[in-house]
Amino acid sequence: MSASITEIEFILEEPTGLKRSHWPVRRGVPFPQGALASVDQLCLVAAGQAVPLQTQALAKWPDGSIKWVLLDFQADLAPQSVGHFSRQYGPGVVNPSPQALPLIQKMPDGKFLFETGPLQAAVSIGQGWSILDQVSVEGSSILGQHITNPGLVLRTTRGDEFSTRMGVVTSAHIETCGALRATLCIHGDHRSFAGHRLFGYEARLTVYAHQPWVEVAYTFINDADSEWTDLERISFEMVLKDAHTGVCRCLPRCVRKPAPVFNLCGKTMCF
Repeated sequence: MSASITEIEFILEEPTGLKRSHWPVRRGVPFPQGALASVDQLCLVAAGQAVPLQTQALAKWPDGSIKWVLLDFQADLAPQSVGHFSRQYGPGVVNPSPQALPLIQKMPDGKFLFETGPLQAAVSIGQGWSILDQVSVEGSSILGQHITNPGLVLRTTRGDEFSTRMGVVTSAHIETCGALRATLCIHGDHRSFAGHRLFGYEARLTVYAHQPWVEVAYTFINDADSEWTDLERISFEMVLKDAHTGVCRCLPRCVRKPAPVFNLCGKTMCF
């Protein structure tokens, strides 16, 4: 190993008995002051081969060198096995950054398209947001067509419902767009059919290269004027279609139903 390269070995365990193929791994890594001038001087190696690596500098030292880096990579692990990796960094390292088409693209009509390989999906941002509008896995559509998706719905103890589809989207932008992971960030509010507003929200939709899923992280923001707001439930509804039979089945609507109510005086809640 060259004097201009530092190597740190680590292991990755598969504890659940599942086979992992292109499995996403993300972690933050600290570096001593002056050790890493650029994320281009950082690479990951397994079995003597460079592993595709997505990097993001999170913090820097006073001298401008990098203090924390967020690493994204993908691992292939047999059930209950251990993978051996080494992190190499320094002036003598060249990071062979993965080259690929963007995982998320914004189209001229404002629609966002997700393409991971096995997954193709679309999110339309109009006045409101309905989670996903089109979803295909391995070329087969799995989302029921011509069925209105209400998005995420807040229901109060009085029976009033406020949804993200009826709400107003204030911003939507691609927050992260790497070759291995990409995230779409959306801000907006929930409104009733009559146009009354309840709470803002922040949502992130994340996709990974080679994987057939979308992660949705949703936070509602209690910005109501009243001191207390009682919620009966938070829910969403999606109609999925069997790729082989074409039969549509509705996912259970309730995402989280408290017992008996959310009694909110705080500002945010996420799940």
